Amino acid sequence: MRNQRNAFWEKYGIFIFFAVFSALLLSVCSMCSFLFPLHDRVDQNVFFTVGREILNGKVIYRDLFEHKGPLTYFIHAAAALISETSFLGIYLIEIVSLTVFLIFAYKTALFFTNRQFSFYSAMLLSVVLLCSECFQRGDNVEELCLPLLMISMYYLLRAIPLPRHPNPKPQSSAVIFLNGLLFGSVLWIKFNLVGFWIGWSCVTFLPLLFRKEFRMFVLRVLLFFAGFAVTALPWILYFCHKDALYDFLYTYFYCNIFLYKDDTGLLPRLASILFGMGRNLIGNLILIAASVYGLIRLVKLRVFSPLITYVGLYAGVFFGGRWYTYYYLILALYALFGIVFVFEEIKTLRALKWACSHAKKAFFFFLPLCLAAAVLCSNCLPFYGLEKTAYPQFQFASYIKSSGIENPTLLNYGFIDQGFYLTAGISPVNKYFCRVNIPYDALPEMYEQQKELIDDKIVDFVVVRINGAEKSIEKDYISSITKTRGYHFQNPAYIVPEESIPHLFENYKLVLEARDPAEEYVFGLFQKKP
Repeated sequence: MRNQRNAFWEKYGIFIFFAVFSALLLSVCSMCSFLFPLHDRVDQNVFFTVGREILNGKVIYRDLFEHKGPLTYFIHAAAALISETSFLGIYLIEIVSLTVFLIFAYKTALFFTNRQFSFYSAMLLSVVLLCSECFQRGDNVEELCLPLLMISMYYLLRAIPLPRHPNPKPQSSAVIFLNGLLFGSVLWIKFNLVGFWIGWSCVTFLPLLFRKEFRMFVLRVLLFFAGFAVTALPWILYFCHKDALYDFLYTYFYCNIFLYKDDTGLLPRLASILFGMGRNLIGNLILIAASVYGLIRLVKLRVFSPLITYVGLYAGVFFGGRWYTYYYLILALYALFGIVFVFEEIKTLRALKWACSHAKKAFFFFLPLCLAAAVLCSNCLPFYGLEKTAYPQFQFASYIKSSGIENPTLLNYGFIDQGFYLTAGISPVNKYFCRVNIPYDALPEMYEQQKELIDDKIVDFVVVRINGAEKSIEKDYISSITKTRGYHFQNPAYIVPEESIPHLFENYKLVLEARDPAEEYVFGLFQKKP
């Protein structure tokens, strides 16, 4: 019995540890965890609102407008099955996602260093990743895609002779098919993240052409697309069954490619890209430094595959000219290589020699160090210990519930869903239930539909938001929505025409005003006048 127990922990102990370690890190680094009453960021609430409404029978894209991939919303629908009133389900999904990521990060590190340093590299990578600015307090689609990219990276490197892996295993037909599945899964979450497989295809398929192995080339390409087809068929059948195939194709592909973009010209776009690179560096210095150092060391070893996939992924994410804080997160897996090579460089230090000879003692020193770093460097630090009453979302929900209105209705007007539907327990009544970052001239119906709901007094309550902690809704709201909404550089397409401003103050009265506990947002709650 004892031998069986030892054999079990020898085989599965590290995976169990990674699951527990992931749960501990995410508890303090993700606002989806039980330590926080709400995730107050916008994208996360949009995903969860749509996920909850799927369970209520609504069809994404047709009944609710949002432009991420369908798998994103069905993941959040699955989370809503666990809890419709909190992000607990997403927290559990994050634990599974991070655990898989760490397992394959550990297995990948073994190609370059010993078991102990591979283990520590995976642990350190997770802390750096979760505490970097781009993590944005959890539940980004990039976070959900990271383990899929790491799995592919592991099998890609396994096919190459490496310092501790002199006998490579060529990518089998099963691995090629698996990559088709991984590619398809990422495509149906957020399609501009598939740039990784552009690089992967270059290093996997092109050598077959160079060697004139045309039959093998065709078979492997077909096998890859067979894996992709397995992921595509359910969505085609689903949207055809719901009579929403056009809505799906229009919203997810056309809107993202042609509407959700920067049309300010070449120079402003280049300026925006450079600005994004600078901001990435400032907010994610350790992550980027480790990635660059690791890629340089790999090139010196004449291992070019990771660099090629990095370039493809980076171009896919940033070439559109837009930049958001969370964009760099998908590239976080490359920091593993820098961390591994740093350990290899400094392993001759006395402290690390001691760690190697006293593995258990070193572990019980390293573990609390990682946990302490996660607690003190987490993006969630400003939210530790905040009660529900500190959040405008719960303040507004309390007022709405005490208003005496039976089955109240709500509109999140002029900004992205930030959790007001969730806390109030209200389902959206319209397709454009919030305003996404698409310019007025590209999608005027989004702005006009929201305007009509207010002009015709269709909803009972309206939530608005302005940026600037010193401002007030009553004095500054109208002027704020008539100004340019460009992200970094002035773009006339984002100017809201004066005639599109709704009769908000004529039809509704401002009943509550609240400020975000950590960011410079001021929210206003309006109630319909009799």
